[in-house]
Amino acid sequence: GERAVPSITAGAPPLRRGRRPNKTELRWLAMIGADRSVKKAVFEGVTLRLADGVRYTPDVFVEYSDGALGLDEVKGAFIRPDAITKLRVAVSQYPGFRWRLAQWKGSRWHVRGCE
Repeated sequence: GERAVPSITAGAPPLRRGRRPNKTELRWLAMIGADRSVKKAVFEGVTLRLADGVRYTPDVFVEYSDGALGLDEVKGAFIRPDAITKLRVAVSQYPGFRWRLAQWKGSRWHVRGCE
């Protein structure tokens, strides 16, 4: 059957109230804001429920001009192993999103899709 798309609102979800983007996240938001294929980007706009009640909030919810929905995880030079594990679980449970891992390393972005 058809699944309902959650309504998306600007701002942080209830469990993360008040958190603001860090410098790396702001840098990513500025870059994708200039991307014509991006219609809308919302910092921490979606929270997903994973197994055992674990919640995961990707850094950026993206609505693309072609109608696709994406979720971006933004990291600095060092990525903790548990962050990668959580991302992999989320990607496997929610394959309908365009997933990207954006890492700021060596003064440039390293971006890869996640499957």
